[in-house]
Amino acid sequence: ILIQASDANSNGVFLCPNCQQKVILKKGEIKLPHFAHKSKSSCNGFSDNESLEHIKIKMNFFNLLKDKYKVQIEPVLKNISQRPDLLLYEQKIAIEYQISPISFQSLKRRNDGYKKAGIKVFWILGSTYFKNTKNLNTINKFINSKNEVYFLNQNKIEIHSNFIKYDFIKTQSSIQEVPLLDLLERNFNSEKNNLNKKTAYPVKQLLKLQNILILKRVNLNLVNDVYKIFKTNIVLLPKYIHLGSSAYLKVNNYEYRIRILLFLADKQIFTYKQIKLYIEQGGLFFDNDRISDQLKIELDELIDQGLLTYFNNLYHFISFIPFENLNKKIYQLSK
Repeated sequence: ILIQASDANSNGVFLCPNCQQKVILKKGEIKLPHFAHKSKSSCNGFSDNESLEHIKIKMNFFNLLKDKYKVQIEPVLKNISQRPDLLLYEQKIAIEYQISPISFQSLKRRNDGYKKAGIKVFWILGSTYFKNTKNLNTINKFINSKNEVYFLNQNKIEIHSNFIKYDFIKTQSSIQEVPLLDLLERNFNSEKNNLNKKTAYPVKQLLKLQNILILKRVNLNLVNDVYKIFKTNIVLLPKYIHLGSSAYLKVNNYEYRIRILLFLADKQIFTYKQIKLYIEQGGLFFDNDRISDQLKIELDELIDQGLLTYFNNLYHFISFIPFENLNKKIYQLSK
């Protein structure tokens, strides 16, 4: 029988649901009630070292859900060797409240485990992550199949979505606040209209790029490759390089787009599979699963910009003449 520490009697004998060893009930006026292993225990399936915030929020979630759902706190899922903070057993929904750092690899392993078990997981990020909701590492680590990231703000869940990242401008996103129950049931308007999308500001980006080039804060190999292929410096390339807005890149949008231009000039004629493989091998994205959707946008834009054509299932590069000087490019971008 599973019992919560808050309901346990100090005279009882309690076993860890993971390792079946005896655990100690700790119940006082300062710390929240909890169970703990003896100091020499090697069990890693029981949360002896949870922070006060983590315990409080987990219990708050439990109290919000218990009247409507059959909720289990930290059940041991032996088939995948995982233990979610909360499990809605009948709905097969796991809730994980994350405060501490976690690597991409560990997070992927846990998500893969839930997927294998047929469990949908909601990662809700706590105070340490809420301090910087625009961090691209956090966004790309926790973004889900709906392209959403969830943060706890007071008693509401903030849903961040529609991520946009222009170079040299802070990440933008839509934000909605909903109660936890509404999040689980998708009981809210899925249209997100509160994103005040800024323009790419190509002139601003051009001048900023020129500045960091002077300060030698641009990838030197990229600068050399551009000069070798196009016989110019990077700031005089087509305006295409300043119009990127992807939030899923490890590098700046301008660098990603310059690398695409270098590939085009090198291959001249190529297939979709060839350019996709080139980008995958470059390690430019946080998650290579996002390459396909982003690449389609890039290729369509290159065609619109007159830098590419497509026929007979092949892409054909159209050579361009670099801008003569910075002033002429600024004039063109200002139109």
